[in-house]
Amino acid sequence: MKNYTLLIALVVFALTSCSTPQQQADCVETKTLHSNGAVASAGKTCSGRKHGEWQEWYSDGALKWKGRYTHDTVLYAPVDTAALCEMTLLNGDSLRVGRTSNVRIRVGNIYPGELMIAITNGKITASDRKDFYDYQILPGHAGELKLFAFWRNRATGRQIQMDGGVWTVYE
Repeated sequence: MKNYTLLIALVVFALTSCSTPQQQADCVETKTLHSNGAVASAGKTCSGRKHGEWQEWYSDGALKWKGRYTHDTVLYAPVDTAALCEMTLLNGDSLRVGRTSNVRIRVGNIYPGELMIAITNGKITASDRKDFYDYQILPGHAGELKLFAFWRNRATGRQIQMDGGVWTVYE
């Protein structure tokens, strides 16, 4: 009889410790939209906070970032390098002296707001149109332009630098 009582107590505890229908009802699939109606972000919110897998897109539908949240906090893999650092030019296929180029920069799964970007030739500024591009680059002279990405590894606290490649600047 003691064994049945213990078993029943364990079953009741297990059932009450699982998520309740109310807790599950607090989690909903969520989408935000750009002003043009395109999806800006999508994922799950629980009690109004981002949780689980999320994706963000530019207003033209290109993927901006993909990652995980827990209670509105971005989760990062504890690595010191990213899988990829890519820069996409949006107005033409080359950098030109005296011409501002709108660019998108992705570094693996690092959240864009965590990145600091530097270049060796000219000026780089953050975009005022985050829905379509991340930065504007104004090269200073013909020759090479090197791109560097920096971020802090939250697991180790180390500042990480990644070479983003060398670009040619034309007259």
